[in-house]
Amino acid sequence: MGTMAPMLVITVADTGFGIDEKDLPKIFLPFFTAKKRKGLGLGLPICERIVKNHGGEIEVKSHPGGGTTFSICLPLQQRDNSKDSAATVNAEDAPVRG
Repeated sequence: MGTMAPMLVITVADTGFGIDEKDLPKIFLPFFTAKKRKGLGLGLPICERIVKNHGGEIEVKSHPGGGTTFSICLPLQQRDNSKDSAATVNAEDAPVRG
């Protein structure tokens, strides 16, 4: 049984209308939007691709009428394909932007 790699989890939640249960499987599809008058339906698919390209996952939980929560899980260790070794992301070395 392997150990789980350390992960950074970022959670974003709102108290809006939520996402209809029938729409949840479609929200990461390009050009899908529940907003009929605005939006291109590219925001979530782009976010998902960025997260996956960094070895992470994005999860969504929604309750119609009760808001939506997105959790972005990113590994703290990233595979360095050029050297075929693990490179550690050190939070202390990361630039701080305000």
